[in-house]
Amino acid sequence: MRAGPLSNLKVIELLNGYFVPVYTSNDFISGPADSLKEEQKERERVYRAFLEAKLSAGSVHVYVLSPDAVPIGSIHVAHAGDKDPGTGKDQTQLLLEKTVRDLKTARGQPLVAPHPQSEPPKVAPASDAIVLHVTARKISEQGHGSWNEFPAEDWVVLSGEQQKKLLPSGAIHVGDSWKVNNDVSASILTRFFPQTECCTAKDSELLSATGKYKHRLEEQSLQGTVVGVGANKVMARMEGRSKVLHQFYPNHSYPPTVSSAKIVGYLEFDPTKNKIESLRLISEGGKFDKMDMGVAVRSVPNREVASRGGND
Repeated sequence: MRAGPLSNLKVIELLNGYFVPVYTSNDFISGPADSLKEEQKERERVYRAFLEAKLSAGSVHVYVLSPDAVPIGSIHVAHAGDKDPGTGKDQTQLLLEKTVRDLKTARGQPLVAPHPQSEPPKVAPASDAIVLHVTARKISEQGHGSWNEFPAEDWVVLSGEQQKKLLPSGAIHVGDSWKVNNDVSASILTRFFPQTECCTAKDSELLSATGKYKHRLEEQSLQGTVVGVGANKVMARMEGRSKVLHQFYPNHSYPPTVSSAKIVGYLEFDPTKNKIESLRLISEGGKFDKMDMGVAVRSVPNREVASRGGND
């Protein structure tokens, strides 16, 4: 949907001007437990209502309801982007236009202003933690109209103690090398894989070797080499490698999924405070099975975290 109808400017215009768009997850819903129960109950009610109305229904569907929450029309997401041979419009646009005509809906302003769907985690302004933004994507000429067009996004928070384990210890000189603590590098490298059929946002399930995705960081290495030393600044070149195993579909062994990458980047830190000032990592020659893959990691300045709503 995101790479198909929801990238159609006319569909976006219709949704913002005439509808109240809502999406929900079949697996994970954030928020208070009571809200979770209410949302699950309403999702089930909508599903049953469309079945009773003899309309298409399922767990991956586009549902259009009246202001009184009465079923109007629906499309399975597999057909939501199908083009009508007569008009060239996709099925989602046709359904939305028909609904506007039938209800004689007046155009209005969006009830909720557009905002990023992936936001940094909340970190106290006075905290010595550092936030890392991870993006990973498949690079393919066959990406048009599919999720290959969009990167997977994730966030990693490294505490002050974790930062120390990422840095060298003792006296620091140009040319010195050190191996990064595996526990700390794992929190970053385990996310070096692109979008798959993920149905959860819970790390306890998504990144579990015994969970539905059989996720495992099979190989990892990350080391730094000091290339510059100043009064309160050290610059180091970072190099490493990752190999992540992750089932594309939950509890489904096919297709076998292996994400591998050589890693290069740099690290800038203050040795007097054992604090990271900047971290940048990118994949080089990354592969998602046989498909090219690109991954990037960047530390996010506190001011940017605050501007994106990450702080209390």
